[in-house]
Amino acid sequence: MISLSIIVPAFNRADLLEICLGNLLAQVCPGDEILVVDDGSSDEARWLLERFEREHPPIKLYRLNRNYGQGHARNHGASLAENSILVFVDSDVDIGPGNLARVRDFFDENPKASAVTGRLSLTHPYPSFFSRYKNTYMNYIFGCQAKRVNFLYGSICAIRSSAFMPWPEKYLGVEDSELGLRMAREGHELYFLSDLEVIHFKNYSFKSLLKNDFKVPFGFARCFWLFQGWKAYLPWGHQEKFSHIQREQVYSLLIVALTLAFLFIPELRLIGVVSGLILFGTLNFHFFKFLLKNEGLRFSVLSFFWTFFDQFVMINGALCGLIYHGFLIHFTKEGRPSTISGEESLDES
Repeated sequence: MISLSIIVPAFNRADLLEICLGNLLAQVCPGDEILVVDDGSSDEARWLLERFEREHPPIKLYRLNRNYGQGHARNHGASLAENSILVFVDSDVDIGPGNLARVRDFFDENPKASAVTGRLSLTHPYPSFFSRYKNTYMNYIFGCQAKRVNFLYGSICAIRSSAFMPWPEKYLGVEDSELGLRMAREGHELYFLSDLEVIHFKNYSFKSLLKNDFKVPFGFARCFWLFQGWKAYLPWGHQEKFSHIQREQVYSLLIVALTLAFLFIPELRLIGVVSGLILFGTLNFHFFKFLLKNEGLRFSVLSFFWTFFDQFVMINGALCGLIYHGFLIHFTKEGRPSTISGEESLDES
């Protein structure tokens, strides 16, 4: 049986850590290890982790002397892992029953695979519209993926130790996508399992969702420059898909921008806006159908207008990111692969 090294970067949020670690402990087998890297926690998570390490032998706790960030914590955990499969699990997820067995079985049945990744479950603990919308949107987008992919989803993914490349440590929010693209570019085989699902305990408000949906496209723009992502969306292009982004998503963003541009052309305002909304609805038809099936009519109608506004925010984030990262990549030393920081900065317990 393949043994797993499960790496959990932890920073505060003791309540969610207890859920995460409890569910992992229920699924581990002899030979597995759970490496928890405390990334400078300052709340009761410190004492919770010490108690879990004392009471549950599979857990090994490593404490950093300050908050370095999730990518650094994952890299530190990977450097200490003893088993051949590294499973990365975020501390704010419920891994769900049977998922460690799915990972184990996948690598046993696919000896050439370098990595496997999963997605968010439709099940979500928060009732607000913004949390439900984001969760359903992410579940849908990941559900559109082929079996072979060129991205990773940081909340639940697994990598062979022999194929491991360090997680980027600087641009948080898209580090999983960048790592997946780097691994695919080096010839590693990455796969997506639709039934490898986790519940993400992330509660969005209007403000936090807008902030997220500006920040993520801003970060994706860096990957877009580094990996020439535009080649995947040209009508005549034959490059494989860029990360998990669908062509329809990109075209929809452009339609939103054009539709709003018609508002400033009085002679074409009516026909331009109406045509734009029809094209927008057509491009997102399958998503709205998915929403209707899973969330109902009222939610779907509200989502139509929210999606239009949200994509306007996304395209602004992407444009700002293209300008910012394009300048850094072309005129500075930015864009080089991240490396694991020196061990002299780390304290272990």
